[in-house]
Amino acid sequence: MHFYWGIEMRRNTLIAALTLAVALGTCGESVLARDAADVAAKGQQPAGLTLFLADPELGVVGSFGRDADIVYFDLRRGIDKAGEPGLQVSLFDAGGRAIVSAGRVIDNSAGPEPRFNKFAAIASQKLARPLAAALEDALSDPVFSVERTALAALATAAAMADLNQGRVAVELSKSLPARASSAAVAEFYTRAAGNLTMRREADGRVTGTFGEIALEGQQKVFLGELNEDGTATRTEAYSRLATKQGNPLSSEYGGDLVPDGWEHETNENSAKSNGGVVLGQAVMAAQVLTYTTSNKFGVAIEPAIVESFSRSALALRDNLLPRTDDNASADKATYSSNSNIWYKNLAGPLAQHGANRTTHYQWTSATTYVFNHDHRFCNHGACPLDATMHNRCTYAGPKLASYRHAPQRNTLTGSSSDHSWHTCNTGYSLLSYYGHNCNDDTRTQLEWIQGNGANFSPDHNVCNDAWGAPTTPYCTW
Repeated sequence: MHFYWGIEMRRNTLIAALTLAVALGTCGESVLARDAADVAAKGQQPAGLTLFLADPELGVVGSFGRDADIVYFDLRRGIDKAGEPGLQVSLFDAGGRAIVSAGRVIDNSAGPEPRFNKFAAIASQKLARPLAAALEDALSDPVFSVERTALAALATAAAMADLNQGRVAVELSKSLPARASSAAVAEFYTRAAGNLTMRREADGRVTGTFGEIALEGQQKVFLGELNEDGTATRTEAYSRLATKQGNPLSSEYGGDLVPDGWEHETNENSAKSNGGVVLGQAVMAAQVLTYTTSNKFGVAIEPAIVESFSRSALALRDNLLPRTDDNASADKATYSSNSNIWYKNLAGPLAQHGANRTTHYQWTSATTYVFNHDHRFCNHGACPLDATMHNRCTYAGPKLASYRHAPQRNTLTGSSSDHSWHTCNTGYSLLSYYGHNCNDDTRTQLEWIQGNGANFSPDHNVCNDAWGAPTTPYCTW
């Protein structure tokens, strides 16, 4: 597909501020690899420029300026409406509202476009021209030739745009350079893997570090127990990304277990935002692990754990920039939690398999919020963001004094491992006969995020009845 870059502008085009990545994401104060990647990792960036992400597979995200005098930029790869590989390049104001964009990729998750703010847009526009120059230095590695050309061209065009009537869509008049070869991309990840350390613990866990990020994963195999499609031998993977100080960033739970040391994450009430740079390092950690696996750092990691970390990269990639909600309440509460329901149709004894992703945000003003952390509950089967799953609905929670989480309980004491569990406190039962299945877990998690936990005990209600739960719940009943 050809991309043309020029000065033709169409006014008042609605461009989604934050689109869902179609490929795996990476970021970081960018890549923490050697050579060009170290520019971002070590802060050797042009004055005023901060790279959150710089990855040849997913794109580039960052900011130029500081505080209210700031412009954000985002280049992402995806699929356009014609089904072809495409790019979307956008500049955003301080509130994460798109001001100038080029290209478009399909996004099935973006919410309503926030109202255009002319004054905020013009304030960010003033930084567009110096941004263009800074990008030339920050993205000098040849693997980023497309990204560098596209972003610099958009920033140059944005500096000349008339934003008095609304956001602007831009087409540039010259075609982009050829995308980096697969060999160049592979070499990029090989360099980045030099910063990833992994080891196998005595209890079977894999642990590691990447910059300021801590990684942990494990796998549980249940011989003779059924998957959601009725096939034998259920396998459940768990993965976690956190800061070295223990701040939660992204975690995935294959089944009911809350691994030792993770208990605080599903009880966290007031964690502060980690910022785009830290989230970016976490995405890059997951991305490097996904692309290099055992041959680069000497630890054989189970494929299910690798896939789990790849979903963490996706989960964080689309949460690096602030967002604006024009319809937010005016109260000054700081936190909110969402429940995102996923499902897939089955041909086995269940009609559908359900899973839940809970996302947690910190509000920085009455209408602006930033991502804090997420939990993905796979509920004994395929996980949220898995390619086989579909996004059913999202419940967006109100502003509160603390986050809401799925229920958690402690069933054992002492030194025994694996003593904490989440959601339903009954045995797993594929058909949900006086036990629980995936859809019981999904319903209970949703109800707790909605504030109805008192009516949905982990020991009773849908977790322990004879009615069965063949289908995945909706966000409203």
